[in-house]
Amino acid sequence: MLLALIALGLSVQSAQADDLSSLRLNFPVTDQRQELSAPVGRDIVLHLQRNVDSHGNVFGWDFAATDRRLENSPDFFYAFSGGHGPQLQQLYAWHFVEGVFPAERALPVYGYPFEVSIRCVGCQTVGTSGTEVSFTAGTVEVSWRRRSKANPRQVGAFEVVKQRE
Repeated sequence: MLLALIALGLSVQSAQADDLSSLRLNFPVTDQRQELSAPVGRDIVLHLQRNVDSHGNVFGWDFAATDRRLENSPDFFYAFSGGHGPQLQQLYAWHFVEGVFPAERALPVYGYPFEVSIRCVGCQTVGTSGTEVSFTAGTVEVSWRRRSKANPRQVGAFEVVKQRE
């Protein structure tokens, strides 16, 4: 898989010597590829999907963490399996304009001992709000590391309703 990433022209680098389990993936925020993926651990795969507007301008990227062993694996970035609205694992241009999320964020992989960090370096946008905003420049840096213990598991909608009763 690492060779496939390098063949695609992505930059994958080892992190600092004190955290040998961490890797880094760098690509332009305006990259024209529809999907990218990288192994995070033995079973977890990081998926990135580019989103464009009707004119082909990149307005963002969706990040997902799945377990390769599970058929129809859920996205383990969601703390709550029924979540909606803006999510930390979405890197959207309008989030920058409206100040929804910071340019750098850490995402726990729920139920697994991994954390994925996303950073948008020098990201620039054009447009003023919503779907009319798109990225014009910048670099997405993604790194991941193994934690000493697993993050809590995801909570399903049924469990949330039970907790409220």
